[in-house]
Amino acid sequence: MVSFVHNLTIWNWLVFGIMFLALELIWGQGYCFWYAVIAGWVGFLQKILSHYEGYAQVITFAIMACLTTIFWYRTLRSGARLRRPGLENYNIAKTCMGKSIILQKNMKKQRCKIQLDGRTWMVSAKENFKKGTQVTVTGHDGVVLIIKRS
Repeated sequence: MVSFVHNLTIWNWLVFGIMFLALELIWGQGYCFWYAVIAGWVGFLQKILSHYEGYAQVITFAIMACLTTIFWYRTLRSGARLRRPGLENYNIAKTCMGKSIILQKNMKKQRCKIQLDGRTWMVSAKENFKKGTQVTVTGHDGVVLIIKRS
């Protein structure tokens, strides 16, 4: 094992990179791709730096892999970058069915925005309603709530 680590070449790192890409194809979570990139980068450094020892290569890979894992974990945990826009609102729209509200604005072209459960929603109706009209949510079309007079 010691001689293997001591004699790592660019070809070893390229094979590691290909293995990580194969794992990415099987698993498909996104961060094995970055391990493959790091392995290629370490192989490139090994090629251009004449005295880049095997242990330094392994330590460089380990540090970069740990930083990538921490970054990926934080990204997944926050969910901000991976959440599909509107999907959460689509599921919440289902819970608005049957709720009654009083319009705070006049409808124009059979649409307007309302506040319901602390969220702003676009609503649609077959007719225009005036401010102060009590309406009930009868359905939804995606994230647009469908209303009619109560």
